[in-house]
Formats: sequence, C-alpha cells, structure tokens
Amino acid sequence: MNEAFGRPGERPTWTTGAKSGVGTAASPESLVWFTFSQGIMNEVYYPQVDTANIKDAQFVVAGDGFFSEEKSGTRHKMERLDLWAPAFRITNTCLSGRYEITKDVITDPSRNTLIQQVRFIPLEGKLADYSLFALTSPHIGNQGYHNDARIGEYRGNPMLLASSGSITLAVMCSSGFSKRSVGYAGTSGGWQDIAANYRMTNEFDSAPNGNVVLTGQIDLPEDGAFTLVFGFGKTEEEAAGQAYATIEAGYENCYTAYVDQWKKRTEPIRNLSACTGDDGALFRSSVQVLLSHQDKLHPGGTIA
Repeated sequence: MNEAFGRPGERPTWTTGAKSGVGTAASPESLVWFTFSQGIMNEVYYPQVDTANIKDAQFVVAGDGFFSEEKSGTRHKMERLDLWAPAFRITNTCLSGRYEITKDVITDPSRNTLIQQVRFIPLEGKLADYSLFALTSPHIGNQGYHNDARIGEYRGNPMLLASSGSITLAVMCSSGFSKRSVGYAGTSGGWQDIAANYRMTNEFDSAPNGNVVLTGQIDLPEDGAFTLVFGFGKTEEEAAGQAYATIEAGYENCYTAYVDQWKKRTEPIRNLSACTGDDGALFRSSVQVLLSHQDKLHPGGTIA
C-alpha cells in the first residue's frame, strides 16, 4: 500500500454553525441528514441526527496556473427546488468569472445516501481547460482524529472510503474518478497538492488513524453533468452498496420520491400561507426545519 505522509494531520476543527439549509428524507428508511453553508455541504449526519460523519465536502477547480475552491472562491446562490420539501439548488459562480457549478441536493429516501446532482460549466475557455476535484473531510462519529481513509472499488466502480468504529463512508461518482488519493489534512491532503501544482500529483492508497481527507478527480462527461453520492453503512460493503444502488436508481427517481414523501408528510399540517406577508415562505421553511431535526430511530426525539 502507498500510505500517505504527515500523520495524523492538522488539529481537527468543525465548520461554521451559520447554516444556509438543512434537509433529510421524510421516510424513516433514510438515516442521513445534511446541512450546508458557504455554498458547500458540511456536517452530514448518520445514523442519528446528532452523529456527524463529514466536516465538509466541496469541489476544487484547477487549470493552467489556476486554482479555486468553492467555499472561498465563488459567489453562492441557494434556491428551493420545491416549496414543501427541503431540496435545494446551490449555484456557485467563480469570483474571477472562470466557471459555474450547480448542485441539486437531496437524500435518497430509500437508502442511507446523500446525493449531489452536479453540473460544471466553464464560463471562460472550454471544459478541457479545467480539472474538477471532489474533496471530502470525514469526521466519522463526531471526531476528526482516529479516522482511517483508503481507496477501493465496488462492482468495478472506483470509490473513496473513510471509517471509524462501526461507521463507514463511501464516496462514489456516476462518471467515475480518473484519479484518487487519501491523505492527512494540512499535510498530504488533496487541497495542498492541487493548490501547489494545479493538478493531482499524489495518489495515496491509505491514510490510517488521523484527520483525513478524500480526494477524487471527476472524470467529466462532455456536458459536465454527473452525480456524486455519499453512502453510509456499518461496513465498507454496506456503505458502497448503498452508494451504488442510489446511482443505479438515478437522481430523477430519487428526487420524485423525496418530494412526494415530503408532501405527504406535511399535508396534514394546517397551511398558514394565506395568513402571512410572504406567501408562506417562512412558514414552510419553519415546518421543514422542525421536521428535519427530528430523530428517526427514537420517535419524538429532536435536536436543537
């Protein structure tokens, strides 16, 4: 195995608490919750609403002498995809006008997965001028240290893995990864490599027992569109199987079921939209936030 250097990595921290959105499936079969801010996913939870397993997950863009990250290098716009479901479209536009990334975000209501339906759009130059990388910072079981990271495959599909204790995270892309690496935050992680070289030069197979980072270069289709899935489970086989099944089901099918289930969940609630000054926007958001914070394994339980 080609093990990454720099263990255990820099001291772990958590991300901002100023969230732009929160969501989960209405069904009890999906035990994944997500939040986002600054245009990126952060603090993704499984199998309970108080157990975070991802600190943040964002895209990094590189080209000839060019480097940009979503979080600090773009303007962020958030839209709701449906009035009665916490399904979101995040549009991140490069501050220097080079590219745009759109991400439609939901969870699979039938599986323990988070889905990002992504499109990368070059605003200057052509698609071939850029490389797109998915960077994920696992914090399995609410902790940044003591995470094990590695690359793997499931039914011929390349993936990135992180685990600690009884929880495993698998990251899989519908179009595949052309390069993969795991490393330690602040030392051998993908951010440092790509920022310095404008491409991936490291391809480490494993990074045990530390504050780890997963990096995958997206094999971009001609239209720049792909699905990135984060699967969770008790084992590598389970997490990878969940991610693979979601990709096989297809984003559109998952989205339709996600929205339909939320509409059934909220239908019995008295609609106060006509009594508001904003056509019910704050009312609907409040309902979805409150319901999204409920625990699915312990009925009646909620988190602040």
